[in-house]
Amino acid sequence: YNTCIVGGLAFTGAIVLNYERSAALLNFGAFLAFMGVNLAAIRRCFFLVDTRKRRWWDLLLPAVGFVFCLWIWVSLPVLAKVAGGIWLAGGVLCSGIRTKGFRAKPAAVDFSDV
Repeated sequence: YNTCIVGGLAFTGAIVLNYERSAALLNFGAFLAFMGVNLAAIRRCFFLVDTRKRRWWDLLLPAVGFVFCLWIWVSLPVLAKVAGGIWLAGGVLCSGIRTKGFRAKPAAVDFSDV
């Protein structure tokens, strides 16, 4: 059932979106992910290590990466941000429903059959 929904959405997107719009929509998610990776690196390398082992570049380099990705993300076309925001909200809503309000663990992906 889920495969049919995702397949239908992908088919509709392939018909409706041109290359430029689909690349901008892809970049919406990619740069959100890159910003998340930079924030995780700041948290891991700067806040979770012993204070004697901290170095200034453990904070500076991921912070520069985050700001650079944020700058590109903000520069995306408005349509990409609106469509990406709707897609993100739909994903959060589906996850909330499947996990009963985020109280249960999400389903694990099993790759043993592959």
